[in-house]
Amino acid sequence: MSKMIWTLDEVERAAALVKEYGNAGDAAAEIGIKTGTLREALRIHGKPVSELLEIAKLEDLDRLKEAHAKHVRRDNEKKLKKLKTFVKAQNLRVFERNDGVKVYVVVGDVHVPYQDQRACDAVGALMADLRPDGLVVNGDYLDLLEVSRHSSASVAQLEGLRISKSFDGGNLQLDRWLKAAPSLKDNHFVDGNHEDRLRRWMTTGDNAVWLGDESTDIGKRLRFAERGFVYHAGYPKASVKLGHLLVTHGRWCNKYAAATHLDRYGHAILVNHVHSPQMHYGSALDKQKAAWVNGHLADIDSPAMSYAPAPNPWCLGFSVVYVEPNKTFHVTPVQFADGAFYFGGRRYGKGGRS
Repeated sequence: MSKMIWTLDEVERAAALVKEYGNAGDAAAEIGIKTGTLREALRIHGKPVSELLEIAKLEDLDRLKEAHAKHVRRDNEKKLKKLKTFVKAQNLRVFERNDGVKVYVVVGDVHVPYQDQRACDAVGALMADLRPDGLVVNGDYLDLLEVSRHSSASVAQLEGLRISKSFDGGNLQLDRWLKAAPSLKDNHFVDGNHEDRLRRWMTTGDNAVWLGDESTDIGKRLRFAERGFVYHAGYPKASVKLGHLLVTHGRWCNKYAAATHLDRYGHAILVNHVHSPQMHYGSALDKQKAAWVNGHLADIDSPAMSYAPAPNPWCLGFSVVYVEPNKTFHVTPVQFADGAFYFGGRRYGKGGRS
């Protein structure tokens, strides 16, 4: 028993000798080890000599095991208290949820590489706290200004533009979000009209020689298979369902976009495309029938956003969607104001966690 790795039986024998002799020295001599070695072994196993001597009058080992279990519980409670203290000190928050409920963050209209980076970082900070099950990128993630018909044949418009910059920026932002929230497993990418720019460009004139080439394949360039994203290609039909909620980029861009999408689809729906958050509810008796329009995550002062209306009604924003096991869903729209938003009583973005 001179070895430092002890079995439970050896520890219990040593504990019994301490009780029998009433001191650690005689017990150590009986075993043939140093007193300090015995004390250290018992301490490591959560049975300090002082506690053993206090229960030396007990007749059965079950009480000794019970005392050891209490010691372990006290130790675990101390560790939990230290963890809570650490979490509080770091100003962190962990959001809890009911069993079986899935949580998704739905973003869109990021327009990489013309995204509002501070807003994107704030979304990442929320995901780190929220620990969502999945991320849904709902169209116009890439701007692809370099293949826009608005830039066609214009040297001034095309100056410095390279499609590789768009893909590099897109990969970098996805990496940032995935690193912020390792919990993200059920991820989806839905094409928008800006992703469709690339398809339309490749079907125009001599550009058709690029059809089927990996260098112009969004799924390959953004490494969806490697990242675990399901790619829903083909605007405007591309969509994904979160429970009974249809998520698609959107087709109509007007003052009543939410109502228009609800009427045309006849289904609960969440879209982007408009850049202005909206919601509209319809009567559906026993079914959920409503439409939401997400905000955007683009930098409206960038050259790519030169078409923004003035005065500008656009708003930075995204949504958090909760899906219950029976497919009932709950949409929580989130909008920024002065570069920040609140979620769960917590400020994210400018002046908050990011």
